[in-house]
Amino acid sequence: MSLAPDREAGGTLDVELDGGAVTVRGKLCRFVWCHVKKKKKAGEKLLAEVEITIPLAQCQINWTFVDADDQR
Repeated sequence: MSLAPDREAGGTLDVELDGGAVTVRGKLCRFVWCHVKKKKKAGEKLLAEVEITIPLAQCQINWTFVDADDQR
């Protein structure tokens, strides 16, 4: 699964690490999930609001960013 803010809609996504858990809160985020066995996209939704808490031991966080200085 993946969860990312929809920039065109003004979406936001915040990730908080606290103790042994990761909490993800977002508004206007695109949620995509895959079929476990086929490993192909199974669905996609735009979520108005989302909050997910995951034990840190079961969480992998990947991200990319563009430095604001590079956009000038």
